[in-house]
Amino acid sequence: MIDRQVANWQPRISRAYQLDSPFPVAPRFLGYGMWGFAELGYAASELTDAVSWYLANTQQPDGSWKAGIFRPPVGGSDVLATSLALRAMQLYPCEDRQKMEMTIARARRWLIRQSPQTHQDHVFRMFGMAWTGSGPNQLKSEARYLMGQQRDDGGWGQLPGLASDAWATGQTLVVLRTAAGMSPNDPYYRNGVRWLLKHQFQDGSWHVKTRSWPFQPYFESDFPFGRDQWVSAPATAWAVMALTLAIDPVDVVRVLPSQPADTEKVKEAKRDSRMANSTSLPAAAEQNVDFYEDIFPLFERSCLGCHGEEKAEANFAVVSRESLLRGGDSELPAIVPSASKDSPLVRFVGDVDAQVKMPPAEAREKFPAFSRHEVSLLRAWVDQGASWPVEEQDHPRQDQVSGD
Repeated sequence: MIDRQVANWQPRISRAYQLDSPFPVAPRFLGYGMWGFAELGYAASELTDAVSWYLANTQQPDGSWKAGIFRPPVGGSDVLATSLALRAMQLYPCEDRQKMEMTIARARRWLIRQSPQTHQDHVFRMFGMAWTGSGPNQLKSEARYLMGQQRDDGGWGQLPGLASDAWATGQTLVVLRTAAGMSPNDPYYRNGVRWLLKHQFQDGSWHVKTRSWPFQPYFESDFPFGRDQWVSAPATAWAVMALTLAIDPVDVVRVLPSQPADTEKVKEAKRDSRMANSTSLPAAAEQNVDFYEDIFPLFERSCLGCHGEEKAEANFAVVSRESLLRGGDSELPAIVPSASKDSPLVRFVGDVDAQVKMPPAEAREKFPAFSRHEVSLLRAWVDQGASWPVEEQDHPRQDQVSGD
């Protein structure tokens, strides 16, 4: 297995040496890969030296690594990339040990200064802090936060507005077990395990719905769940790790005492945490929405710059009802008339995760993001059937015609 993995990685690392572009290989790929190699017992080699050399030379001046393309949760953020990059160099340091130590120390300082924006950011900031030797008090604070995010059903969710899933639940249990030393007998861990066992499919997998913008054609990898298989496969891996850690002895340092999961104080802390992080999509506006008065100006302002007739990124255009229903390269419809809750376009313009929200962060100075009120108008338009009057499309209103 390892030989096959190494063969797959050789061409990637060879390209990385050339550094023809700022980030020819995403740090998270290398971090996850080296973590996996270490678990399989792979010995240091020229390949691992190349990875560490590459990572050391692509660290940002502030101590971080850039995530590259944002396809959360798999793509993640700079927090995820930085934690995985520093872990790779710890597991497989190259010959210049002093440079490695300085690089890791800069990464640690950067991580400590960060304010996590998502649940996964909290998880990987905690991983990074533990890997770089943070003390029990710092880890205790991080762990208490994650414990407070456990849902009443026993699981964890990627975002406050999303249901519990195997990705967030699995990785939270793994970090609490390995970084905070939580016992598998702790009520928090037991409840998380119960959630995973309850939601496992007969074939052994777990299903997690994708929440990333579908920018490329779908293809089949033979993992279950169709278009959701890209995220469901690694989510299943997180779930399996969490269950394995519940039954196998692990050399970890216990930081947190076992605490009852259902005391009134714990319930109150959970409620307060959820209230503070309540960021679900706004409800649909309670009014009749006029397409040309309320909706088209939003498309014109924020969408057509990248998804117009002349420039349609990923072959997705916001120029007609038919183009929204057709979608782009992904072949997924952007809207589901009369069902805004199932419409990807609504979710992406209203997403609470700044890395997922459309328009993308780097374009918002020119193409502003939708406000919560504007998202509510879009929801109402979709729920009211997503009418796009053809006659007005072909024949502009009088006040839109220039000249005398």
